[in-house]
Amino acid sequence: MITKTDIDVFFGGLESRLEGAAEYRTKAARLIGSDFSVFRFINYEYQFSKILADILDPMGSHGQGGALLGRFLDLLENRSSVPSASVMSELRERMTSRRVSVRREQVTDGGRLIDIVLSEGDIGIGIENKPWVADQNRQLSDYAKYLSRYFSGGWMLLYVSGAGNPPATQSLSSDERQVLLNGGNYLELSYAADLAEWLSACIHACDADKVRWFLRDFQDFSMTKFKIAQPSGETSDG
Repeated sequence: MITKTDIDVFFGGLESRLEGAAEYRTKAARLIGSDFSVFRFINYEYQFSKILADILDPMGSHGQGGALLGRFLDLLENRSSVPSASVMSELRERMTSRRVSVRREQVTDGGRLIDIVLSEGDIGIGIENKPWVADQNRQLSDYAKYLSRYFSGGWMLLYVSGAGNPPATQSLSSDERQVLLNGGNYLELSYAADLAEWLSACIHACDADKVRWFLRDFQDFSMTKFKIAQPSGETSDG
């Protein structure tokens, strides 16, 4: 039988451990800045698009050449439901060189802006970065049409959400989504799992300590800021 004394002893010990943990956290924050991250001050989608674009760019300020883009292509190949599709082999073969063009806010024929477009000749990858902002009407559908029109050698459209939620059906209908998935032209990625995994691979591929620390902060933010979406069997409408 549990007595009042037993309860007092248990909670007394728990209180002591909590106080010790709080003291340790305070010391860690002072000595190693454990609670500090530049990503706490970034709240807008376009700022994350700028960061992603620079990391993916073989000529980016990170100075690592195509190593980080190469790890991104590894992720796409692992996540693709049709990894043997010709588009993937073309992307792997041709998009690791320094000739890759990385553009932000690429204007489509209809005046829409694709957050990031990676291209090399007639192949391309369009990235719609959506950690927070809601989808617009026919947005992904229009992006897919644009990419298919201008990249005859192979293309992919990536939808990157915070927690891995699918796009709204108003942006991409269920039928269109399935056709693109079956053709190897479309993938959905999340900050919480997929980008965190990619950043981990980038950290190991990176030779610059300064860049590694930045990538670690980005990885930690991606894993802690967003919770992984739970499968619901339904497509979001918002």
